[in-house]
Amino acid sequence: MEKKKILIDIQILSSVAEKTGIYRYVYEYVKHLKNILIINNYNFDIDLFTGKNTISINDFDQQTIHSNIYSSDIKIQNTISKFKPSTINFIKEKIFNHIPVLYKLIYFFHLLFSFNRKIDKKIKSQYDLVHLTVSTYFYIFKSFVSKKIVTIFDLTVDKFPHHHEGGTVDMFKRSYRYTKKHSDHIITISHSAKNDFIHYYPYSDKNITPIHLGYDQTKFYPVKDPILLQKIQNKYNISGNYILNLNTLEPRKNVVGCIYAFIRLINELKENDLKLVLIGKMGWKSNEIQKELEKYKNNIIITGFVPDEDLAVLYTDAQFFCYPSHYEGFGLPLLESMACGTPVIYGNNSSMPEIAEGCGLPVDTHNVQDIYEKMKELYLNDQLREDLSMKSLEKALQFSWDKCAKETLDVYKKVLTEQ
Repeated sequence: MEKKKILIDIQILSSVAEKTGIYRYVYEYVKHLKNILIINNYNFDIDLFTGKNTISINDFDQQTIHSNIYSSDIKIQNTISKFKPSTINFIKEKIFNHIPVLYKLIYFFHLLFSFNRKIDKKIKSQYDLVHLTVSTYFYIFKSFVSKKIVTIFDLTVDKFPHHHEGGTVDMFKRSYRYTKKHSDHIITISHSAKNDFIHYYPYSDKNITPIHLGYDQTKFYPVKDPILLQKIQNKYNISGNYILNLNTLEPRKNVVGCIYAFIRLINELKENDLKLVLIGKMGWKSNEIQKELEKYKNNIIITGFVPDEDLAVLYTDAQFFCYPSHYEGFGLPLLESMACGTPVIYGNNSSMPEIAEGCGLPVDTHNVQDIYEKMKELYLNDQLREDLSMKSLEKALQFSWDKCAKETLDVYKKVLTEQ
């Protein structure tokens, strides 16, 4: 029987400036898919689209990816990364937000440039199935003669459009309309995201499959080495007990709510040595966050970017992980924290109960008093933290990239056998 030819879009891996959750999904999914295909005899011939050319999944590794990505994307990102975060925020908030047509013009020329990429006509017709791992790249695959699967991560531009630049909202909504009209199947990263997509873009329930993400078990685990724990604390100038938050510092992530609850906690309990450690870069509309950080800089530590090899230590050593986000498509930091045995406080909304229910404390993210009370309960109760730590480790085992890859392969098989 002739092997079915599949093309997976991995252009997002050209994002050298930052490794977002989407980057992590694509990289880990393809890496584990490659391993599964080596062990099992699937009747698939899978290639990867880098934006520059196609390579076999058998050749997938970091070095090959960085030598095959579309070089212009890197040049653009390297140029952007040289600007100060405050400059980028000014451009986004003061210019793009007030002159949205400017953003749309830039986006138009980006599309025009992308459409002119020299993609061999043979590539457009030789595949039975194309998997768009990032919906906003849809314009590149419009002329491909094949069945299409699209991964949708969240519907934040529909639920919280005021938390994004106008151009970003337009770009994603355009890609979702394309997905609704032209995809043969949709993968979402949670049941919540599936329900949201159907709500905003009515689509057949049977043609959407929720597939949870995983975590790297070699990187996220309870760290027991006291020397390593101390070394990493010293590296980020952390001393004593701390509460951890990992986020892009922007309104949707509710970092301000976390800060207000934390300040109330240390004032009420007279815990002047307790710290709040924030991991992440400044995001869209972060001015309010920056003002609060300046007020309480003695108790709040901003680490900036933290490499994966340090994250497990910071998760493990925290009293608990506080993640009162207003909305998530999945909530990968929650899962990584749980894998390190760290109890969590999480927003009682969207996908987060799917991930953390039973191994943390849910909060009303619009109620600072509720966040404060859950912080206080968890901080003062050693036994509760220990119990939730054990439950976190147990539940984290339900998620893996292998499972994600196998379930995605099942979707491929389903779509390819449908008439």
